[in-house]
Amino acid sequence: MDDTKLFSPDENATEAAWRAAVDKALKGRPFDSLVKTTDDGITLAPLYPPATSIPAGRAGAAPWAAVQRIDLAEAADANELALAELETGASGLTLVLPGAPGAYGAGVRIATVDDLDRVLEGVHLDMAPIRLEAGGAGRGLAALAAALVDRRGDDPAQAEIHFGLDPLGAMAAAGKLSASWGAVARRSGDTALAMANRGFKSPVFLADGRPFHNAGASDAQELASALASALAYLRAFVDGGLSVEAALSRIGLAVSVDQGQFAGIAKLRALRKLWEKVAAECGAASVPAHIHAETSWRMMTRYDPYTNLLRTTIAAFAAGVGGADSVTVLPFTQAVGLPDGFARRLARNTHTMLIEESHVDRVIDPAAGSGGVETRTEALAEKAWELMREIERKGGLPNALASGWWQGEIIAKRDQREKAVRRRLVPIVGTSEFPLTPDRAVEVLPAPGPAPDAAPAEPLDLPAEGGGQAFAALVAAATKGARLADLGAGAKGTGGIADAPALSPTRLAEPFEALRDRAETIGEPIDRTVLIAGLGPLAENSARAAWVKAVFEAGGLLTSAAATLPTPDDAAEAATTAGVRLVCLAGSDERYGEMAADTARALKAAGISRIYLAGKPGEAEADLRAAGVDGFLHVGLDLVTALEDVQRAFGMTV
Repeated sequence: MDDTKLFSPDENATEAAWRAAVDKALKGRPFDSLVKTTDDGITLAPLYPPATSIPAGRAGAAPWAAVQRIDLAEAADANELALAELETGASGLTLVLPGAPGAYGAGVRIATVDDLDRVLEGVHLDMAPIRLEAGGAGRGLAALAAALVDRRGDDPAQAEIHFGLDPLGAMAAAGKLSASWGAVARRSGDTALAMANRGFKSPVFLADGRPFHNAGASDAQELASALASALAYLRAFVDGGLSVEAALSRIGLAVSVDQGQFAGIAKLRALRKLWEKVAAECGAASVPAHIHAETSWRMMTRYDPYTNLLRTTIAAFAAGVGGADSVTVLPFTQAVGLPDGFARRLARNTHTMLIEESHVDRVIDPAAGSGGVETRTEALAEKAWELMREIERKGGLPNALASGWWQGEIIAKRDQREKAVRRRLVPIVGTSEFPLTPDRAVEVLPAPGPAPDAAPAEPLDLPAEGGGQAFAALVAAATKGARLADLGAGAKGTGGIADAPALSPTRLAEPFEALRDRAETIGEPIDRTVLIAGLGPLAENSARAAWVKAVFEAGGLLTSAAATLPTPDDAAEAATTAGVRLVCLAGSDERYGEMAADTARALKAAGISRIYLAGKPGEAEADLRAAGVDGFLHVGLDLVTALEDVQRAFGMTV
């Protein structure tokens, strides 16, 4: 074999020749059946020519920071976890407090600088990046962290603490803001200037797309949310006394990445390009973006959670290839409960596998030049920029959230996606597609008990915002032992927002999980078993029988099968022998025409209370219903609603 031919130009390898081969393979189907459209209306072709591009990845061929979540409630447990993570492969930590948008029911309880010191005991702040996530308590936690740096005598310029203040993200998640945006903006500018005066170099505020993603935003909506947040913070910082370049350097970016590999790569690349455009539009020198990526919460499942390992690995790969500076992989049991050491180890080892074994980090922007990725990157960036400008026309993100308009846009997109999930047009492996029955149990840690009662917060007497003095006073109070609640109580103001729509995190699998939860409360298996009656030979009925079996199991129902039933009487006998109350007919359209109606009548005569048919009835629907068929299950149907109807037939309360 002459291997050189594999790499030599071939005059026959033209797009026209490829198109001819495709048309032959499609066997009459239109070429457009290969064209897909994303949630954002971006068209995806099946083939693209090579493209040229300036790389848009991390600065230098270096690995991303493997950042692990610290979310155990007690300080001593959190410290033990933090040290174990750093000793066994993690290169950074995220301290997640209860109430943060990404807490997911967990969180380390930190009230004072002593608590924070205990959590980070043995952790060198100049050797491992530390990310803070506290939601609405972000400013108070930042003050505790600055006080801790002072206590330890560390150089703020060397302490890589990403303080994570994100009042707009917290507002989106909670639907409220402690004061008017004008007051919060002045407070934010004061905080950013104070951190600069103290010598901190890491981002102080976070333009975080994750709360929007987890509430249902499309990729472009998530990027637009992050950009609009960044612009609001940028204005506040410049008004507070920072230059545009200095203000940009105080803002970090964060997004979620799900199992859509090429979508994730394009999202990260688009965000970096958009950040460069923001700087250019402001007339500033290019300020490198610091982008943190986290594997998506909304893609996680509670049933068959081991499938989450595949999702998070693909997402982490996409984040790394797309150029994230730091990545957090959610443990595969995160949706089940508080992850144990095994689940956290697998999350940590995902980074190790991608960096140390696969060397994904060795190439700057490895997707550069790929026609498909470059086209998708540019289209996504354009769509996100267009949405960001629409937010700006509404008065900026603070106004867009206060009015509820932006939440409405995101919820509409979420509802659109949920409809596709309910119809299995967006399949979820292990939940709606190929459900595992019975489910495999996984170990999780016990849920933390309620936090001990604390004394009411005592508002602090702070100077007016400006020149960094108010935040400096917060740090001084934290140094003297002020509690996190006290530090936040001093930040109240007039004109707060209390009734904006909240963007709560939701997971795609939840509609099907609710079905499973309900069905599995039934004690006796026969009380939720459906007989799948295969009409005619196995070769005729197996495809529909297998399809409808998976549908019932996705609803938590059990199935038994009578694979080859030549006559209606045979079907009635099989149902009587099985002792079931519900039967679903499965066969070819021709076989339905021959015997479906007679079979339904025979089953009803045998006492079967509910009969379904796998497939669309077409013009025969009226006759089939008259014969006793109660419902039809087919591709494109809202299967959640259909399965709720089946559960009602079993006597379950829906």
